[in-house]
Amino acid sequence: MNSLSNSLNATQTVISSSSSSLPSTVSASDTPITQFTPSTTDINQEMLSKIWVPDINYNFPIKISVVGKQQKVLKLKFQYKWLISFPWLAYSEVNSSVFCKYCVAFTKTEAGVNNQKLGAFVLIKYDDWKHALENFKNHSNLEYHKKSLLDADNFLNMLKNPTRAVILCSRQNLALRGHRGSGKIESNESKVMNEGNFREILRYRAQGDIEMKTYLESLGKMKYTSHRSQNNMIDACNKILLDKVVSRVNTAKCFSILADETVDISGVEQVSLCVRYFNSNTLKLTEEFLQFVPTNNMTGKGIANLILENLEQFGINTQYLHGQGYDGAAAMAGKFNGVQAHIKEIHPNALYVHCSAHSLNLAVSKSCSVPAIRDCLGTISQIRDFFIYPKRKSVLIHKIEKSSETPSKKTLKRSCETRWIERYHAVHDFFELFEYVEEALEDISEWNDNDTSEKSYQKFSSKQA
Repeated sequence: MNSLSNSLNATQTVISSSSSSLPSTVSASDTPITQFTPSTTDINQEMLSKIWVPDINYNFPIKISVVGKQQKVLKLKFQYKWLISFPWLAYSEVNSSVFCKYCVAFTKTEAGVNNQKLGAFVLIKYDDWKHALENFKNHSNLEYHKKSLLDADNFLNMLKNPTRAVILCSRQNLALRGHRGSGKIESNESKVMNEGNFREILRYRAQGDIEMKTYLESLGKMKYTSHRSQNNMIDACNKILLDKVVSRVNTAKCFSILADETVDISGVEQVSLCVRYFNSNTLKLTEEFLQFVPTNNMTGKGIANLILENLEQFGINTQYLHGQGYDGAAAMAGKFNGVQAHIKEIHPNALYVHCSAHSLNLAVSKSCSVPAIRDCLGTISQIRDFFIYPKRKSVLIHKIEKSSETPSKKTLKRSCETRWIERYHAVHDFFELFEYVEEALEDISEWNDNDTSEKSYQKFSSKQA
């Protein structure tokens, strides 16, 4: 999680690049401007960043015009450089014309002096290329156009807040939503229903920010607070982090792949992929998580293909693969049909090493079969289970709180049968709280409840033994 938390700092680029000022260069997208109209479209980011933009080598169609008394024929066409000079322009390939994307998105059908009905650049296409520069400059100076630019800038600034909320929850390892994460967000402080961390963070933010409050409570459905928008923001952060890791791995020109399979809470088999490489910036060996990849083929060849295909999909150059680290299961470590064997056929330099963490876990698990260690861990587990009941637990907490010392631990932890690190924490916390456990068991053993006091006395006796 440390590497993930540190890497989340990189996602600030999502915020800083969203724009506190409007974009000054064109970027390619694929939604035609003609799909939007000011009378029917909610204000949304698509109007500002997902409109189709012609390539620099795009061949604009020629428009033939007849002008003057002499019926002079002019052959004119749109110039790509106008998109650079006037970044508010959006070219329509459908009818070979241009619109103002900010006015289409942020003005009504009427504006200007006496609320006149809007025409060119907003409701009506513009394709008078002879007078293009003159009319482009005139439109740039219109009051409603300037207001549209300001509204667009404010909108993008407000859009940063949901993104920041997603990043904050990710950094703090907090769930974004529960079962009430939908509908309009109201900044009313009297609301008592908890709607999840993401929505509550935005509500708290709106209490001290009038613009944010107006944004959340205004009409329109496009607030980018829905679960789909949250997932899109998470995907965007994931893409940024993954690209940065991939860049560092390719720069190192030498890496090892670490993989392990597990089943998630929904029963889907997933393979976790990590890389280990030398970071040339910090001059340290670095281990970073890549992705969880679902799979339904748990054979050695199936997992090997999954690993290599996803490394290539991420953009990692597999010719730099010089190591493999897995557990000792046959599907992973098998000499002939294991993952390591199939990958080594393609990348002979990818040396397999039995994962040291798995080896340590096996050694610790094996040592737990030694009678003295087994009995000790069994006693610790039984005492922890004894204190899970509130009345008994309150006695232990009282002993800890009234102590002159301040122990860093407040409760006993459960010992896991398969994870050595959990056993370590269980033993470490028990050792730190040993004095208070002893006092609590002695007090409980004097209760009038025979069953509880007898159990407490047994635990107290076994602890002393």
